[in-house]
Amino acid sequence: MRVRFWAALLSSGVVCGAAAADETAAVPKVPPVAPTSTVRLQAVIAAGAKPMREAIAWTVSRLDGGVGPQAVATQSAAAPQLDLAPGRYAVTARYGDAEVRDEIVVGAAETAHVVNLDAGHVRFGMIPYAGAPVIADDVTWEVYRYTKSGPSERNRVAVVVAPVHQFVLPAGHYLVRARYDASTADLVVPVIAGHSYKYTVNLYAGKVALSAVADPGAAIVGDVAWEIRRAKPNAAGEREVIAARVGSTGPLLLREGRYVAMARADGLAGETPFEVKAGNSQKIKVVLRPVEAVIPAAGG
Repeated sequence: MRVRFWAALLSSGVVCGAAAADETAAVPKVPPVAPTSTVRLQAVIAAGAKPMREAIAWTVSRLDGGVGPQAVATQSAAAPQLDLAPGRYAVTARYGDAEVRDEIVVGAAETAHVVNLDAGHVRFGMIPYAGAPVIADDVTWEVYRYTKSGPSERNRVAVVVAPVHQFVLPAGHYLVRARYDASTADLVVPVIAGHSYKYTVNLYAGKVALSAVADPGAAIVGDVAWEIRRAKPNAAGEREVIAARVGSTGPLLLREGRYVAMARADGLAGETPFEVKAGNSQKIKVVLRPVEAVIPAAGG
């Protein structure tokens, strides 16, 4: 009986491992590796200059993928080496506030591409008046492309808050607006590619300490609201507000010129004209009286 059972199994082919020996395991297909070429990138600050050693912010985007530019690589390095598939690419190099975008074609052979930033270095610091040390507190530096119509949001290039700052700017002309305390100074500067500039902005300013006292019989209650206005009205007939503060003012740094200090507090008001000379310090006292006594009657 046992011999017949094994004979039946052998004739039917149902023996453990017999079928597996004749089968071929399924092997997944490996997609072919697309060929790539090495592309070496470098940047120069100006035509004819040596390649830069500082880190550049690089972005490489594929242009012929059929769905618009697609970033394929981003690096921060002086001279990156990238393996790219053949095709068209946009190479963007950013250094400071200078940014250049070039288009390149990658083929089968190794290639090198040099981006010309066409830019210069410009360093700014500030002094309050001639002979004074450079201001160590934060200054707001605003850089605009120079236009005859004046600065606007549309042509603003950079804003930095720092005591001293060095910008990297594309070649051209710029208006630099520096703000410190209650003073603002504008400076027009040229930038030539490959050149370095160092500017010290002189505010031609003086310090003014403000205080308010009440007229006899009146008491100052609460904080005093201060406004510093130019003494000379503008084209619209208004005196431009230079600074506005509430409470303790501390010394104000104001550029040379004529001003009016205006103060208000709980129904009291007063104003005092004064003049600022560069390098001078002075104390300005404003007497506050009831508003009715300060504002003249109609036709008065």
